[in-house]
Amino acid sequence: MRSFHRVVSVLVSLFVVYLAVTGTLIQSVDLRTLWRHAPATEPNLQAMRESLNGPPNYQVISDQDYAADSLPAQFAAWPAVSLGLQGARARFGASPVRYIEVRMADGTPIVQVRSPDQLLSFDGASGTFLPNLSESHLDPVPPQSQTVPSLRSSLKGLHRMTAFGDAALWINVVVGAALLALILTGLVMYFRLLRARQRLRIKGSFWYAGGWWRTLHRSVAVLAALFILIAASSGFVLAIDSLGHGFYVARQRAAPSAPRLRFPDESSPLMDAELPAMLERTVSSFRAAHSQTPLRVIRLRYFAGIAQGVIITGEASPRQLVYDAATGREMSLTEPGYPPTGQPFGWREHQLMKQIHRGDWLGLPGRALDLLAGLSMLFLALSGVAMYFDLWRRRRRGGRAGFFWV
Repeated sequence: MRSFHRVVSVLVSLFVVYLAVTGTLIQSVDLRTLWRHAPATEPNLQAMRESLNGPPNYQVISDQDYAADSLPAQFAAWPAVSLGLQGARARFGASPVRYIEVRMADGTPIVQVRSPDQLLSFDGASGTFLPNLSESHLDPVPPQSQTVPSLRSSLKGLHRMTAFGDAALWINVVVGAALLALILTGLVMYFRLLRARQRLRIKGSFWYAGGWWRTLHRSVAVLAALFILIAASSGFVLAIDSLGHGFYVARQRAAPSAPRLRFPDESSPLMDAELPAMLERTVSSFRAAHSQTPLRVIRLRYFAGIAQGVIITGEASPRQLVYDAATGREMSLTEPGYPPTGQPFGWREHQLMKQIHRGDWLGLPGRALDLLAGLSMLFLALSGVAMYFDLWRRRRRGGRAGFFWV
């Protein structure tokens, strides 16, 4: 086991250093951004939210929603929606409605109605048409990329290896498996040695032996083992997911009838008569679970043939919540009937694993621990290489020049 641990560590040490450095830099950028309370439109903060609320054709929350006003506490949504729908019908007739929503603009509730080629805005109290908030000739297809140009995005591309093309996605999978093997074999060797010391009635979980490099390497490995294991195992799952996604995209591109877009418009026309029940079911379901939480946006739509109500909350950190407008059930990012996204484990599962990997499932303390795990992994890789070459030089002086040995 010691020989296996030694050989594998040498073979992957350079890649482990690379991943530890790029991962630590990403976490440093994140912590600095959060510590400074950066505005919602700051590029690094936008990059941190990338894909968190679903693919582009699913996501409703926008960067502006993070700083928008909440709807009035006693706001009656249906009268406003009814006025907006009447105004829209007067302007574009029986043209399909892709979605209808209520939000705040300039301190006033407004209703926005979207047809395939127009977005019309109306005052939520009077139904007055608001031309300055309306747009014409809209592309009905959502943007295909959520990547925000930023320092964080550049570092993430390097960390995931996507900056080097899909062929490089194999590297993270192989290195992730090797890193997990190193953690497990290292722990087995440590506990074997610990038990041997205990049989000799030598107390203490930490001890000096084999020089300072070996002593520090052993101590740091034990102290940081749990955090490194969490970061490594979640990173390994993400690497497999990214590799599977790369295969999916490649197959899509190579298909004879390849779709023009990865994320086509999945909306269906709304039926006017269904809107009151959809709205009531959405708002009542939200209020049942979040009675004291203000609202910022309410949108009614069909996604992949499923009637949905989407709510953007008015909390300090707004969230996007999606409800089945037929049953009132809160829906996740991965549901039966949703179009394929190319994520082997599912979009929701991928986002959850990302949160575990970067530590923000525990908030700032989790991110700090993740940063320490990255620094520990960097130290272990460098100290392991230092110990290996020290031993190799001693063996070479003794006439045993082989680079690997049992």
